[in-house]
Amino acid sequence: MLSTSAFSCKETTVLTSSEAEVIHLKTKDDLLLLSENIEGNFVLDADIDCENESLYGAEKFGGTIDGNGHAIRNVVFQSKGNVGYGLISTIKGNVKISRLGLEGASLSANSLGSYVGGGLLVGVQTEGSLEIDQCYVSGNVSGTRSSTDLYLGGLIGVSTRNFSVTDCYSDVNISCVGIEDLYHAFGEIDMGGIIGLSVGGLVKNCYTKGTMLETASATNASYSLNMGGLVGVETSLTIRDCVAGQRKISSSSYLKTNRKIGGISGERLGSNYTLNAFYSSYNSNKQYGIEEEELDNLITEIPMITSSIGTGAPVPKYQLFTKAFLCNEQPYFDASGEENHSYLRFDEEVWDISETVDGIIRYPRLTEFEKETIDG
Repeated sequence: MLSTSAFSCKETTVLTSSEAEVIHLKTKDDLLLLSENIEGNFVLDADIDCENESLYGAEKFGGTIDGNGHAIRNVVFQSKGNVGYGLISTIKGNVKISRLGLEGASLSANSLGSYVGGGLLVGVQTEGSLEIDQCYVSGNVSGTRSSTDLYLGGLIGVSTRNFSVTDCYSDVNISCVGIEDLYHAFGEIDMGGIIGLSVGGLVKNCYTKGTMLETASATNASYSLNMGGLVGVETSLTIRDCVAGQRKISSSSYLKTNRKIGGISGERLGSNYTLNAFYSSYNSNKQYGIEEEELDNLITEIPMITSSIGTGAPVPKYQLFTKAFLCNEQPYFDASGEENHSYLRFDEEVWDISETVDGIIRYPRLTEFEKETIDG
């Protein structure tokens, strides 16, 4: 079976399950082997620059993607089915993504007639299992809610199945426009630095940065909005040893009801477990969703940390990414003089937590990658 390329007009062979061994990717045209196949084991042998050209995400995918310490740069993700947007649009089987970087990636998801999920690595997971380990993403995720529900995340749009994200970070600007008129009055927008909507799963040893912005197209909009530094809506999710460090999380004044914004999560449903989660106190004065009437107090600088056990805690951003804080090397003191510890356990064999390089302050990097080029 043959198909054509989003990058070029060369023909690409679609593999069957019996042929799915190790497939090596070295060029942007090689990425079509991933885009056009529903299963396989893929390994990057080099950094790949897509030069801002479009690539359709893999549909109903099952298999592995080993970045091998390389990055895919400057790619614009499109969707064939308008359900999932990302490197993998939708998942059918068991998927593992490891040691992969996405730099300067982007997508624009539109909810047209059904729910839509957009994340730079995975758009929608409603089947199989998903494991993401030692990956990073940077770029832009945007969407338009014109009907039903829209889920946007830095790594994953939505997962309703078993998933885990470990030792990853997201430096993504996430934005959406909520269109509301006579025909599109209801629905939901969920936005998170790691994932928009989660049901089950694990997020561990991860951090986020970037910005998050929602804009309503009309006054008195009535759809629901949930925004969180790590996750928009969490249900039966475990969060451990994570930091949410967005520069800004904000929503339109047009949205009058059903708005929840949190430093860690916008909304918590069901049974969840959070241990050692911290967020930038510049963004929110609550670790989980807050109702509309409290939004006047969103931007609050809190000078010292509070206890992290079982909840999230606000921390001044200048402290969030220091080695002492991420590796629990030194105590901090709250406003009353009580000694506190972060209790975070970022593994220095996995993370390079050098605070300065040539005198320039930078964020933690993954040691697996030698040439991460995103700004600190």
